[in-house]
Amino acid sequence: MKVHNLLKVYEEQLENLNELKEAALNKQKSIISNKRELIEKFSAREESAMNRISRKEMERANILQSLFGNVLQGYDLFKSGSDEITSLLKQVAEDKELSDISELRTRIKLVTEEIKGVNVQNRFLIEQANSIVKQTLAIVLKSQKKPIVDRRI
Repeated sequence: MKVHNLLKVYEEQLENLNELKEAALNKQKSIISNKRELIEKFSAREESAMNRISRKEMERANILQSLFGNVLQGYDLFKSGSDEITSLLKQVAEDKELSDISELRTRIKLVTEEIKGVNVQNRFLIEQANSIVKQTLAIVLKSQKKPIVDRRI
């Protein structure tokens, strides 16, 4: 039954990650369209999804700990590789459960990589926006005798 719970946690984690990805993509659109209210709204959704992801990760670690007890003593369940977990799960899970867990772990890794890519793009967009603001302020505040229209950017 605990393996079934682990499977359920992985499914819920995948849903949380998909929601995080959607929030990050919507935040990206908001950054591009320069809509501050939407940026704040989607940032809050990202934070909420991250909190749920963190709670599910703790739940996953607790399930693994209850499944394997002393075998995992001193083992970092938050940095566990798929090989270690899979080899332990083979002892207690059925083949169908193992394949489902393996598939979910693969999908979770793919969505996580997609989220990383979106976050890199968002960081770049924000850096560019900050650069534009700084350049604009420098031009406006610069005390030159040339009119603003004639200045070189």
